[in-house]
Amino acid sequence: MNSTDYPGLYQYSLKVDQYKKLDDEQYVKTIAALQSGSETEYASARELLICSHLGMVFRLAQKISWRYKLDLSECVGLGNFTLVERFDKFDPERGTFFTYMRKIVAYRMLRDQFDYYSRARDYDATIDDVAQEYQEIDLQGKYVGLHAALRQLNKEESEIIHLLFFTPMRYSEESVAECLGRTVRGLKESKAAILAKLRDIMGSRDYFPEKQYAIIK
Repeated sequence: MNSTDYPGLYQYSLKVDQYKKLDDEQYVKTIAALQSGSETEYASARELLICSHLGMVFRLAQKISWRYKLDLSECVGLGNFTLVERFDKFDPERGTFFTYMRKIVAYRMLRDQFDYYSRARDYDATIDDVAQEYQEIDLQGKYVGLHAALRQLNKEESEIIHLLFFTPMRYSEESVAECLGRTVRGLKESKAAILAKLRDIMGSRDYFPEKQYAIIK
């Protein structure tokens, strides 16, 4: 990372490097302390797990911000917040802390890209509205790509994304499922598939050649 272009993040990265990744023996001991029932041991184990995974969050933020043209500092902040916020949801019996948090943190960083378009909105937005706003406001160097990706969705996929993300009410998954005559589980599976499809489209250099990008300054 360039210390001149990103002085704050550069200094932060140096501090993060001081927290080393736990080896297998250290991880087992930390999980045992987490499950010991002692509040003191739990607090110490929690702090150690979070600090030892700050590097994972930083590297993931670098990868995602570069690939999807998002703000790096925002991704780092979201990732660190999620690391703390979702800690109590972690179940050691279902997998490692790294595997669980990496998935959750990545989802949060990518989800924020969609939240951006519905923030402070008081009307139903069309894809063209989103494209117009995307070109008129300061996006801190983000690239125009979501508009084109949304146009690759079929009618059913577009309707789901519209109801979940582009309405002022921000309908719940339960409400959208009822509106469309779907089960909540089926809707969640469809949403996950649609978001994965959009990420694949936006991340494909073959689909988005360099000349089709427009940097917003």
